[in-house]
Amino acid sequence: MITEYKEKNYCLHDCIINKIEIINSSLVLHINDGIYNQQKKLSETKTTQSCRIDIQIDNLIEQEAYEHISINVFKRNFRKNISFYKLAKMINDNNLRIYLDFYSDFANGLLIKGFCNKMEIELLITEINSIKYIFEEK
Repeated sequence: MITEYKEKNYCLHDCIINKIEIINSSLVLHINDGIYNQQKKLSETKTTQSCRIDIQIDNLIEQEAYEHISINVFKRNFRKNISFYKLAKMINDNNLRIYLDFYSDFANGLLIKGFCNKMEIELLITEINSIKYIFEEK
């Protein structure tokens, strides 16, 4: 059974993105071990089932993802902007361990920071139309 939510009571801190891809104008994040469901009190959290997050952006295609998705890689004092294709390969090979997720309703944006294979990744997504959290129950 698949459950779909459009709420923002979820937190990605300490979660692991196992795969990232672009499908039908959506950036899709696959998180096999689930995400945190925050209840009314921030201290009350529990992890969900396996989760797919669909981030819908008008006219998003992989070849021009840079128009909506900015990806920076940091290693020591080195910073480099990389393509979506390179990020997808890095995540598919090594996963992305998230330590920060920040949502901006005003800017319709999402900032995700994490580590992938000893490199720090900064993923900034802008012009988001909607975010859907889809859970697969076992």
